[in-house]
Amino acid sequence: MPVKNQFFLSNYRVDNVQVLLLITMSVATATAAGDVLLIPDPSTAGAAVKRVVVEWSQGWSGRTAEYYTFFAHNKSRNNAEVLCFIAAEKFTHDHLNTIGKLDGENYEVTIDNKYQYGQKNKTGENRFIVYHDKERKPYQHRFIEGCLANQAAAFAEHVVKYFGQASAGSALVDLARTAFGDYLHDY
Repeated sequence: MPVKNQFFLSNYRVDNVQVLLLITMSVATATAAGDVLLIPDPSTAGAAVKRVVVEWSQGWSGRTAEYYTFFAHNKSRNNAEVLCFIAAEKFTHDHLNTIGKLDGENYEVTIDNKYQYGQKNKTGENRFIVYHDKERKPYQHRFIEGCLANQAAAFAEHVVKYFGQASAGSALVDLARTAFGDYLHDY
């Protein structure tokens, strides 16, 4: 399980003596195999789920596929938000019932070798989950570009913040191409 160390430096004055406190916090940052995600029910998710088109080249030809994207909650990691992409043909009750179980308004699915992921670096920073036919071979950044291309402003801003950027635009697209320029990884 990748762990990100966060350091906080606090500066205090006590009776005219400067006191520095260094606080270290370990935080699990990336969804791992075996984690349980809460995937919204397609019939009740409404505006929380967006349809995007991902475009890429494979085998000397252009490809496109539709995906549903949303922020799932990782039940295994204190309900941390996880950006997810599910191929449109798999985001149905019939299919989700084969990979998880409906619990209220969410499907509980366990991350295993059927899923792939993209991430900014080897520590798992900004990891996102993809569930699709693994014969598809888009680069990671194609999902981020597709997500930002035609989204409502509020959702796009949420995605931008997930990736630690101040605003959407060419800077984020450049970051996506640089940081997410690899193929998806298998669990």
